[in-house]
Amino acid sequence: MGPGMDMPWTFDRFQAGQALGSHREALGDAELAEWLALFPDDRDFLPWMPPGLAVALVMRAYMRVLAHRPPGNLHAGQELEIARMAAMGTPLTTALACGGKTLDRGRRRVTLDATTSGDDGTLFYRSRLTMIWAG
Repeated sequence: MGPGMDMPWTFDRFQAGQALGSHREALGDAELAEWLALFPDDRDFLPWMPPGLAVALVMRAYMRVLAHRPPGNLHAGQELEIARMAAMGTPLTTALACGGKTLDRGRRRVTLDATTSGDDGTLFYRSRLTMIWAG
């Protein structure tokens, strides 16, 4: 859970380096079945989590940690770095932090840095999300 969960995440609230919160989950058989229905060739990655599903894991953390955000935000980009592959079903915690924000020609951009680790602190993924922030 992020700080100030009861207040909307407006552009003005973000500060570079600010910890925003974290989300822990283990993707299991149900999520894998839905994923493989869309991307059957990703079965070749098993027992490891397909990289595309790792991106979805980060997005799920974003949606939960910043649940109270203004409508109309745009996901402008995302980068994923894989430090090591996680097995399906591994409990993973994704921590979000504000990487920075800019205002350019009336567009508010927020960069979010995500770090996904196991319960023992093992780093699995780093991700950077670029959002055009609506409010």
